[in-house]
Amino acid sequence: MTSIYSLLITYFIIILWILSFTFLYRKRISYMTGMMIAMSTGMTIGLTFGIVLGILYSDQLFKMTVISMIIGGMTGVIFGIQFNIIAVIDGFMSGIMGGMMGVMLGVMIPNDTINTVINVFAVFSSGILFLLFLLIQHDIIIKEKGWRKFFFAKQLPLFLVVILFFILSNQYQYPIPRADIDHSSHLYNSTHK
Repeated sequence: MTSIYSLLITYFIIILWILSFTFLYRKRISYMTGMMIAMSTGMTIGLTFGIVLGILYSDQLFKMTVISMIIGGMTGVIFGIQFNIIAVIDGFMSGIMGGMMGVMLGVMIPNDTINTVINVFAVFSSGILFLLFLLIQHDIIIKEKGWRKFFFAKQLPLFLVVILFFILSNQYQYPIPRADIDHSSHLYNSTHK
């Protein structure tokens, strides 16, 4: 049985891998690729954390929406600030949108499909981040030797971390079923005039 912490640690390793790659080579990455990096990371991370927070705290929709919007927006800003103001705005807005959509989806997931959704979004989010890594590699040419060449010029090390994340997410089982929450108070009742 895999813990949620091992999943989060592996996911943060993938995120930090992409962040360090963009930071080290930011001068050689084109502005269009920089905008794509900010938008993709903001949206993907906002969506992923929104889904997780929506599943874990489905009774606190507003708070989790704000938190996931902040996580996604700040991620987009952190990745975009390395390039230009357009990338910052693009990453921020994409992160906010991803955070909102993620929480909405996380709250609506029935108890019997939670593990399936976690597996699907583990594949989706880490796959998008790996494709982003390939995009950055295509945009620049790495001539260094040593650890930079091992971590950033080759696809295999990050690919193995992504595969590890797939395996861990497949073994993870959501431990406690959520209590059914009565959302009927959110509906408009025609008797209140």
